[in-house]
Amino acid sequence: HDSAIFVVAGNAGVGSGLIATQIAGVGLIARIAPAELRARVTSLLLLDRALAQLLALPLAAIAQGIGLTTLFPILGVLCVVTVLVLILAASPAVWRSPLAAKGSP
Repeated sequence: HDSAIFVVAGNAGVGSGLIATQIAGVGLIARIAPAELRARVTSLLLLDRALAQLLALPLAAIAQGIGLTTLFPILGVLCVVTVLVLILAASPAVWRSPLAAKGSP
C-alpha cells in the first residue's frame, strides 16, 4: 500500500527522536550527577520509557473499542485544556491582569 511508506517513515522518525532524547538525557546525567549516583539516576531515566509503554495500555484498549479517529481528537482537546489549566494555575497573574495595558486608549 502507498500509506505503508508513510507509516514506516513516521515510525523511523519517532524512533530516532526517542533515541536522541535518550542519548541526550544520559549525557546530561553523566555531566551533572555525582559519580556515586549516576547509575541510579540513569536507571530511573530509562525506566520512564518502559512505564510510558505500560501506561499506554489502557488508552490502547479504549482506542480498540471506540476507534482511533474518535479517540485522537478527544485526546488532543484534553491535552490543550490540560496545558491551559496548568498555565493558568501556575500563574494567576495571567488571568487577573487586564487585557489592555495601563495607559492605552
